[in-house]
Amino acid sequence: MATAQISLEPMFKYLSLGMVFSGVLQLAGFVSPGWSRYKYEANDYSYHTGLWYTVTCTNTCETMSIFRGFEGDYHPYRPWQIQTSIALLACFIAVIYLIKARNLTSARMVKWVTIGAYFSLLSGILSLVPAGIFADSQRSSGSLQFLFPYSLFLTGLGGSLALIISLISLCFVLSKQTSEPGFQLSSL
Repeated sequence: MATAQISLEPMFKYLSLGMVFSGVLQLAGFVSPGWSRYKYEANDYSYHTGLWYTVTCTNTCETMSIFRGFEGDYHPYRPWQIQTSIALLACFIAVIYLIKARNLTSARMVKWVTIGAYFSLLSGILSLVPAGIFADSQRSSGSLQFLFPYSLFLTGLGGSLALIISLISLCFVLSKQTSEPGFQLSSL
């Protein structure tokens, strides 16, 4: 009884495009001021915070750095800034490795896909963790009306896509490892 082997080769060529899309989503969440958004119910005052700047709106809107008026060496957003910066860098590196792997064959291709998968995994984890922690810290208060945190959504969606691509890439590597006799990653 022969088992059907699922080929991931056709899907493989789209992994780099998926990582590019993941990077675009992560970048949009990284630069936009929608990590924390709320509006005071008593007046028409809204506050939008991103990782790097805030936008305060009354009759007009004013943009300022989150470091403006901050005293001290360590800003509370610093860990999220570092993690999301590393996530974007890992996404960029994963795209490079997955594009390069498309032009290779056999063992060298699997090696490049594996490295790309691990960078994709790193990108996904390092974008989902800060987004999740930041979202958990946003609790409703009596006088505040919280608005949809679109930057968290974009960053989380990009991180989830990176994790899915990592899973597909690792399944591809596993299928290559089990389908070719004598082929092991340790031999690379």
